[in-house]
Amino acid sequence: MNIQKVNLIILDGWGNAPAWGGNAVEMAQTPNFDDYWRKYPHTLLKAAEEAVGLPSHEPGNSEVGHLNLGSGLIVRQNLPGITALINDGSFLKNKVLIESISHAKENQSNIHIMGLLSDGGVHSHINHLFALLDLIKKQDYDKVFIHIFTDGRDTDPMKALLYISDLEDKIKNIDFGRIESVSGRYYAMDRDNRWDRIQKSYECIVLGKGVQAESVEKAVSAAYRQGQTDEFIVPTVINNTDENFVPVSDNDTVIFFNFRADRTRELIWAFTKQDFKNFHRSKSLNNLYFASFSFHEEYEEKLPIKAVFRPADGLHPIGKVCSENSLKQLHIAETEKYAHVTYFFNGGQESPFSGEERQMIPSPKIASYDLKPEMSAPEITQKLISRVNDFEFTVVNFANADMVGHTGNMKAAVRACETVDKCLGLVIKENLSKNIISIITADHGNAEQMINPDTSEPDTEHTTNPVPFILISSDPKWQNPLKVTGEKPPALSDVAPTILKIMGLEIPKEMTGQSLIG
Repeated sequence: MNIQKVNLIILDGWGNAPAWGGNAVEMAQTPNFDDYWRKYPHTLLKAAEEAVGLPSHEPGNSEVGHLNLGSGLIVRQNLPGITALINDGSFLKNKVLIESISHAKENQSNIHIMGLLSDGGVHSHINHLFALLDLIKKQDYDKVFIHIFTDGRDTDPMKALLYISDLEDKIKNIDFGRIESVSGRYYAMDRDNRWDRIQKSYECIVLGKGVQAESVEKAVSAAYRQGQTDEFIVPTVINNTDENFVPVSDNDTVIFFNFRADRTRELIWAFTKQDFKNFHRSKSLNNLYFASFSFHEEYEEKLPIKAVFRPADGLHPIGKVCSENSLKQLHIAETEKYAHVTYFFNGGQESPFSGEERQMIPSPKIASYDLKPEMSAPEITQKLISRVNDFEFTVVNFANADMVGHTGNMKAAVRACETVDKCLGLVIKENLSKNIISIITADHGNAEQMINPDTSEPDTEHTTNPVPFILISSDPKWQNPLKVTGEKPPALSDVAPTILKIMGLEIPKEMTGQSLIG
């Protein structure tokens, strides 16, 4: 079989929007990207809201983007899926949650709830926490303690007190529950093996160790005075003379209500892994019932946790198609986006398909990526160039526009985009010389809106903007205009069918996206 080689290049967080003072993508000097956009077939893809399985007005994110890109269909996401279960009453009958409450009842122990207190919708939603509290009330149990993680990344940087006020109103309404600790997601939701951060959160929740505050409001206000935005609030124990801190202890129930796996895995390991060696646990927990809204069996087998929800079935991602045709494929990214080009791009499967090779380039060990906007893009580029011709299909992620975009640092985001553009130039030159077709796209927007147009404050969140799609080949056969109709605007789910058509492979029936070439 004569297979046309394809390299899919994902520019994470690189959205399309009109040029203005808050658009780092447009302000950056990107001669290579601009040249490709002028010379080769291109269009814009929807990467947010209903087009990727999210609710209306909901920005895209990396998990959703890679899942849609790799699976070739609009995948209904955890956020609307869980919300639908809440709305139709099914949530109140969830067997794992009911079992977790029964465990606490039988042991006369406590229920500890932890998760991201946010309406950002990327990793969690505050309404899911409220529904969980309603379920516990319905089950007639009141020994409930809440450990909140503050956002500031998928929301405005200093919005935690509003969410805390809403939660405390809910607590008053149901007449039970107490906030025991607060931690910025920088610590509690690390995904880059910065175990010193996870250790601080773990010891805060389990030992009551860390900064002390009389109330959660005072904790957040003190953090603000020290220049910490929500994302970076140091793990803080809420401990006053009237109500002493209650740590997680033996026989307790823990419910983690974040629904996305990549930023829950490390903290879950710290709580549940028997042979945990990433830091010294001065207190290990016995007979703990640990329930997770996120699904982890693909990440690590035999973890003693219960999945509240199961992932979507029936996906037939492009990686599986390549494997079924005995083709070799390479998935490459730096640490921050490695899970996205593997687990999420492969439709929620962690183990590699047959013929699949993976390459993880370590992300730089720095406090914040605006300190090094280049991240590991140059190293990724060199590795990709040296290996790209060894595979029929390669997918690479450049994380810069997204990860630096999240810092809110406009100057650094411009440098990040310029770094990616230089790397693009090297990759495309190599691909053209080897007759490899390049497809440039993104998973969602971010760096194209670094300033909130309504408040003029730094904008660290994702956007609902479309993302680019460029098909690059020196063969005139692939230089015709793309097949785009006004009936259904193209979306991320159209990328996988397009790639398979270029490669000459059969598009599986599970892929409902449409090829963008005739």
